[in-house]
Amino acid sequence: MHSENRKGKRVKAGRDSVKTTRKGTYDLEYIFDRLCDAKRAENVVQETIDKYMRACRYLTKYAEEIRVSADIRHIDVDFARGFVSWLINIK
Repeated sequence: MHSENRKGKRVKAGRDSVKTTRKGTYDLEYIFDRLCDAKRAENVVQETIDKYMRACRYLTKYAEEIRVSADIRHIDVDFARGFVSWLINIK
């Protein structure tokens, strides 16, 4: 089969093409914003959304305190355990 018989158009990537991901895909703040958008679409009351955002701020603050990037890929079991402990002990 020759390429002339193909349906569609072939697109060549030039030297200037850069492979990127959507901005913020793994960023905690971006994820939290999408979560709240989804909850608003579900008609969740604002008080509940505020609680989600407060929890998200705590998570981000904890990540900053332990000097871990606010990136979902850095959250593992040890991070979660440390976060729970931190939540119990904050004043």
